[in-house]
Amino acid sequence: MKKLLIGLLLMSPIALAGEFQVHYMSESTRIVLSKTACSGDGFRAAAQNINNTFTRGCWTVTKNNMIHIQWADGDFSEFSPDIFNETPDTEMKRVYK
Repeated sequence: MKKLLIGLLLMSPIALAGEFQVHYMSESTRIVLSKTACSGDGFRAAAQNINNTFTRGCWTVTKNNMIHIQWADGDFSEFSPDIFNETPDTEMKRVYK
């Protein structure tokens, strides 16, 4: 299933260039997408706050080419892929230790 998902992602118009993509929702909160596979479907995502709190989730691409994030607490979010920007790996690595 993961190989199929990765294949679909590569064929999709939503192709992540680097390992991490980020969207700054505010000065203190950002959403980070990773190419690292989740234990379930999709790839790792995190919502991070400036006070070092974060929520983990897994992201997938919907039929409508939207980024769908299923958060660990049961909530979900959907975003246009256009709002995410590539970020240097060194800035993001600390999130997934």
